[in-house]
Formats: sequence, structure tokens, C-alpha cells
Amino acid sequence: MARLLTLDACPVFLRNALLQSLREYDEAILLPQAWRSPESQTFKNIVFRLSGDSASVDASLFSTDWFTGISLIHVTDDDARTLDSILASPEQRRRILGLLKDGIPSEITDSCVVVGPPLECDTDERDKEGASWVAGFDSTSSFVGIFSAEHSKVPENGMPGTNRVHKKYYLVCKAGAGASAATFHSRFLAACENAKSLDDILENSDSPGPQGLRRVSTSATRNRARILLHAAQIIGLSSVTSVPDHAARSAADRIAVCDVDVSANVIRKLDSTQKSVWQYSASIDGTASKGLVSLSNAGDGLVLFLTSSGDCRISLKNDVWGCIPYTSKRLKSAKDLSPPIVEEYGRTGTHPDAQWIRDRFSWKNRQFSDSQPDVEPFALWGSHEPESFAQCFSRELGLDGFQSIRLRPELVCCAGVDAAKLRAIVKGLSPSS
Repeated sequence: MARLLTLDACPVFLRNALLQSLREYDEAILLPQAWRSPESQTFKNIVFRLSGDSASVDASLFSTDWFTGISLIHVTDDDARTLDSILASPEQRRRILGLLKDGIPSEITDSCVVVGPPLECDTDERDKEGASWVAGFDSTSSFVGIFSAEHSKVPENGMPGTNRVHKKYYLVCKAGAGASAATFHSRFLAACENAKSLDDILENSDSPGPQGLRRVSTSATRNRARILLHAAQIIGLSSVTSVPDHAARSAADRIAVCDVDVSANVIRKLDSTQKSVWQYSASIDGTASKGLVSLSNAGDGLVLFLTSSGDCRISLKNDVWGCIPYTSKRLKSAKDLSPPIVEEYGRTGTHPDAQWIRDRFSWKNRQFSDSQPDVEPFALWGSHEPESFAQCFSRELGLDGFQSIRLRPELVCCAGVDAAKLRAIVKGLSPSS
């Protein structure tokens, strides 16, 4: 029987689902806020160690959002003054939010848009000759924008013991690998259906093979870095550093230099084991990440971990295989949220917290009728609970030596509502229904 370890209480249905999916020599650790998506049936905030030479791996363990994650840039003091003036003016807020909404491509809004690098590449693992791709949102949970935080530190050239609260801004993007992840997953599923082992799928074949694994592992970071650079130009941040995208063909293709870049849904082979073992992290993999940041719900923002001196460069060591939770637990599925949204719009015509949301968020939905309401993304309707692990499990997760700061949304562009779910809401609000 597979071995399961848990830091928090584990529901019986989650335990049974894991035992059905894992093989005899597989192991799993359930991190705080572990859960299983009611829609995609993928596991969240769980770390797996899977036998590499055993056949018939269960493909349902793996998310379609391979190597998705979050990238973050610290905004300099010069640009912070620009942001202060923008945030102080309601007109400027609306202008920037509108520019972000119109400027960031999204597969959710436009069915003709395909974002992210293709999985195919040349022998040097660069984009193929003549290939071009669009950086943008690849899921309904994607976003980019400005977040603010207040944390204690010593002033510039200050003396020890003179700490005070400083306000800082961060440019943050959450997105995945887009096209390369979709192609990788379809090939991975096909190989799993042939009862191949992980060694056969990821080391000893060409589909997806080791090259495909390396390619998809960098694609999400490249997509986020391009989105961040585009967003910085839209907002007017002049000090964001960029470098050439070395995996691209053209020297004109540039990406932002990120201070923090974390990856989830990561699979990698372990070097420290006698037998062949692959670690799949349906959580943030500290080994494959630069810095540490985790998601709370949309209104609450994110949690960023820093050293005691305020440095974001962190080396994580813990007993749960070097991982921390990526997202907070889901409270309601999209199916459960649709009826209350229809009821609220039918009764009041607006979101209960509409003013606060529209001061800080923008999004673009598909248009099914001229009279349809501009429904807020489901994350703003209470789909996820707030983060709760940072304090309760800091010692077990190896975070007790770091300070955690909360990043609150200020100017954030989100992907819109899934088209199928939005169509059902529009239909429910139509007079004929």
C-alpha cells in the first residue's frame, strides 16, 4: 500500500482518492490546505514521490497546468512615487486598469488567441525558425498587476534598532506555460495510456521525453516574464530591468528580470535515491523556485516570505520535501457560485463589494449580448478561503526563520470568467429564462 503523511487533518474522501491513485511504492505528503478540485479532479497542495520504473502511473494525479507559477518584481522608489500619484487619483486608477485590460492578451476572452511558447523547438532548445508566440493569460486564475505591502525594516543608512514600517510596491504575475503545457500534457496522457513508466515517458522516449520536459519547465517563466515587461510598460514603470529572451530567435524579444519566480505542478527526478524516484509537487517546489510566495484569495492577495533582513533570496529546507502550499483551499466550485451570482445580479444588479473591487481590479469577459452584466471573476465572489498556513505550520514548513508580508491588490488585471460559465449566467439573467 502507498504511504501517506499529513500535517493537518485529512478528509476521508481525499485519503481514499489518493490511495486509489497511488501504487505500492509511491508516497505522498499532504501539506496544509490540501484539497482536490471538484471540477478538474486534480490534487492541490500535495507532494508525491512516484516510482520511476514502475508501469501504469495514474495520469489523474497530474494537473494540466504544468509548471504554472508566480513571478514578482520589486518596484523601485522612483517608480513607487509614480504609483503613489496614480493610486491617489480615481481617474488614473481607472485609466491604468482599462489599459491593462485591453493590453494583456487572454485565451479566456478570445478563442483565437493561443498564448505561451510552443513545445516544439530546435536542437538548441530555442524557438523554431520563424516561430512567434503571444504572452498572455492561459487560465481563469491568471492575473498581473500592482500589489502593495507594509513591512518593518531599517531605513536606508539607518542604525540597528531603528526599524519602521515601509510601504513597498510589487509587480506580480500569475500565469502558466500555455500552449507548451497543453501539448506536453496531451503527450504525457497518451504515454500513460500505454502503461509506460515515468522513466520511459520522461527519459527514454521522444514524446514528451527529456527535451519536452525541459522546454515546458521554462515556458511558464518566459510567459510570465514577458507579461510583466508588457504590464510595466503599460503602467509606466521605467526601472524594470529586461534582458534578451535567449530561448527566442530574435534579439528584440526581451523578458523582465524577476526578483521572485516560483513554480508549482513541477516534476523532477531525484538524484539522492537508490531507486528511480520522481517528485511531483502539486504545490510550490522550493528547489525549482527562486524565492517564496504563496496565494491567498483574490481580495486578500499574496504572502511573500523574506529573510530577517528583507531579502527575497531564500533557501528553503524542510521535512516535507522542500515544498509549501501554492493556493488556498477552494470553498465553492464554479457550478456552486453561478446561482448566487444570478440571484445577486437579479436582485441588486451589482456585486455586494462592487466599489472596492472596481477601484482595484479590471477584467474582460466575452460578449454574448449587449445587455449582459460585466460579471466579476469568480475569485472575487468567494471561491477560495484565505491563506491560513503561514503562522500555524511555519515550523513544520521551515518558514519560522523568515518574515511573511501580505501583498494587497492595488491595480490588478485578471482573466475573465470562463465562457461556458458566463453563458449560463447570462442565460439565467435573461428575461425569457
